[in-house]
Amino acid sequence: MRRINLLPSAQRRGGGPGLAGHLRLLTQLPPKTWTAVIAALGILITLLMAYSVGTAKASVDRQLRTAQAQLDSLRPVVQEVEDLQRLKATLDSKMEVIDRLVIGRMSWAKKLHEIATLMSRNEEIARNVWLTSINLVERREMEDRPEVRVDKDGKRTTVTTKVPAIYRVIEMTGRLPGRVSTGMVSDIMKMMKEDAVFFKDFTKVQLDYIQDAPGAQKGEGEKAFKISLYMKPPGSRR
Repeated sequence: MRRINLLPSAQRRGGGPGLAGHLRLLTQLPPKTWTAVIAALGILITLLMAYSVGTAKASVDRQLRTAQAQLDSLRPVVQEVEDLQRLKATLDSKMEVIDRLVIGRMSWAKKLHEIATLMSRNEEIARNVWLTSINLVERREMEDRPEVRVDKDGKRTTVTTKVPAIYRVIEMTGRLPGRVSTGMVSDIMKMMKEDAVFFKDFTKVQLDYIQDAPGAQKGEGEKAFKISLYMKPPGSRR
């Protein structure tokens, strides 16, 4: 049976329109169609980008909500930890005060015992010297402190400046009968300085005064004196 090919001659030879044919068809499209196609592609790309951005934003929002929920759940724990830290700081401060008081009382009691022991070593002092008071006080005094200064030429000069210092001082007051030489007070101070065990906690011993005892009857010659023992600062090894 004889078949008749009704396709145009160009298509019969190539077996189809081919790429060139398609391009020719596209070039034959009217400008309005091209505008519509480009606009449709632009809208499609915009929609895809908007969808991608919206998806990413939604993911970030979910992560933020999750993080905020976790933070909210931990907030009471953080508050409790902060409260415990404040309580610990308060207790540490109170314990430090208690420790200082206990150490101060133990040191004070120890020094009173050492003073009594020291005074009793010399029979003449023990028999004739009457201690009327022993007090622990603080004194604010100015002391010399060396300072090295360097001028613009690099020359070093040591200068001494006055700076305030606070000392804990044991004040001892007592009386001497008129028949006893006031040199006995000097003997007491010498004993204190020469006793290494006793004097290790002090920087100096100072005679504040020797004078007529108040209230003493005329002609008795009774004297009053005051000795000050300057304690070393806490932690000092001098």
